[in-house]
Amino acid sequence: MTFRQFAVFFIRLQSAWLFFDAVVYATYLTDYLLPDVHFTFRANLIVARVALHLAAGIFCLRYADRIVSWFVKDIIPKPPANSDTDKPAA
Repeated sequence: MTFRQFAVFFIRLQSAWLFFDAVVYATYLTDYLLPDVHFTFRANLIVARVALHLAAGIFCLRYADRIVSWFVKDIIPKPPANSDTDKPAA
């Protein structure tokens, strides 16, 4: 397994963790689903948190390869523009 494959696996593992957190937060909504109980501001925040966790999990799962490329692009220095290796041999 190369480092790139390991990094992609780790980001996809993070998406699984985000899905797990979304399920855990969704269980807090059961208190608001009782009869004659309406959604409060806190329940709306829980719904928003669940939606954000699901969106972030889908993003990490789908674009894990691009996320790794973004991280690596910042680590590897760019070669100088006026390099001697670009000139033809005399």
